[in-house]
Amino acid sequence: MVTRFIWPLDDHYITRGFDFVSDIYVMGNNGIRMHAALDLVRLQGDTAGRAILAVADGVVVGDAWDMYSGYFIILEHAGGWRSIYRHLATDAPPVVGHPIMQGQVIGMIGSTGLSSGPHLHIDLWHRQPQDSTAHAKVGWWAHDPELYLGKEEDDMTDAEFLKQLNRVLTRARVVATLADGTTKRSKYHALGWWIDKLRRHDEDKAKHSGSGGLKRGDTVKLE
Repeated sequence: MVTRFIWPLDDHYITRGFDFVSDIYVMGNNGIRMHAALDLVRLQGDTAGRAILAVADGVVVGDAWDMYSGYFIILEHAGGWRSIYRHLATDAPPVVGHPIMQGQVIGMIGSTGLSSGPHLHIDLWHRQPQDSTAHAKVGWWAHDPELYLGKEEDDMTDAEFLKQLNRVLTRARVVATLADGTTKRSKYHALGWWIDKLRRHDEDKAKHSGSGGLKRGDTVKLE
């Protein structure tokens, strides 16, 4: 049976990918200290307190806290898969042995443990490698969640694809992290508005510096 996974956040973007390497991670069998997971934050709105969804039907086999993961929960799925959700805001409501349905809320995003800010660290594991990118670590094989989570475009209905495309094109904002660690968020605008804003910014810089053959008073249009 092929297990189909959904994304644990209904809107998200990836802030740290599977292949990211750092000394803070446990060394794999190949001697590389790889992230071997994804870090996700909300695409829109605040990340902290966001509901985390189970990627597939399963059973809770772990529910604990440690200094690195903070609060975390482990689900076991059909086909030998396990998913782990780390840095939860609080202890997850489900307990070990509890059956879970795909899409069920299993916790809220936090920043517990060794974390630089609110996000979900999602791992996907199997006892055996299921593709050539799998990374052997602590007796299991970590798999890139991006390869297994969610529907591919070819699997979407026209309505599902248009809804996803519309969300990306019509609602976007900038989040700036300042030197003191605080963040500032802009208002939402259509993606085209931001592209035009960036073009105007680059145009103004070129006019002021005299570079790019532009000077103050020149007109530039987007083609």
